[in-house]
Amino acid sequence: MLKLILCDDAPFILRLGAEKIDELTASRKWDVKVVGLALDSNEIISFVKKNPSRYLIFLDLDFWKKQRHGKAFRRIPQVYINAFKQNGRVGIRAVP
Repeated sequence: MLKLILCDDAPFILRLGAEKIDELTASRKWDVKVVGLALDSNEIISFVKKNPSRYLIFLDLDFWKKQRHGKAFRRIPQVYINAFKQNGRVGIRAVP
């Protein structure tokens, strides 16, 4: 199972994101589950320490810049995802 953790400083966004992911994964019968919601990076660190496993963690980048907890996550592989608009098309790209 792919385990997801969502992190955002807006509780509404966390709930909405978890609901949408749950709906999508259920409809497609994917083995994916949102196992954690965090309002700050300290919550993620605490959760991962108590529940060691492999996770895909989605971070709100604007919030991440404010928190400045990069050192705590330096051992975790990271991919930054951002939305863009080019030639009238909207897309998402990943930057390792």
